[in-house]
Amino acid sequence: MPLDVLAASCVCFRARADKQQRSDGARRAGVATISFDFCYTKSVPESMDEKQVDTMVCLVMCDSATGYLHAVPLRSKNQWSLKVRELLGFAGILGHSELVFMCDNEPTLLQLQRMVVNARLSMGLPTRKTNPAPYSHGNSLVESAVGRIRPLAGTLVHYL
Repeated sequence: MPLDVLAASCVCFRARADKQQRSDGARRAGVATISFDFCYTKSVPESMDEKQVDTMVCLVMCDSATGYLHAVPLRSKNQWSLKVRELLGFAGILGHSELVFMCDNEPTLLQLQRMVVNARLSMGLPTRKTNPAPYSHGNSLVESAVGRIRPLAGTLVHYL
């Protein structure tokens, strides 16, 4: 592969977005917070109409204590069992005894948050939930993670 094609792929998606202010409100008393949100992307080849291309949904989660993040591609936002399993597995990998789950006020995310918190509480694990005020960028930890993942994924896809 010529070097100029590789350089074009790297430059194509690596511009920095505006900085978002991080809210540390959920990090009270040293309790780790798992922030999660959806991100969406699609790739439209030049030979196809944009209406024919499916949008890929991805569940992104990030740990406030370690900065560890995880992204799960989904066929649709209705894959409840997969989303709950992934969030519970992510929490298990981290090994925190007490957790706070944070998400935006989107109805699908709130339902997922309820399901995960209830599942952890039924296992006897100390778990709380919190939600930032609408449009406050209070969930900027995961929004920043999405901002880091998207250009890297775009670079790899463009290169392929």
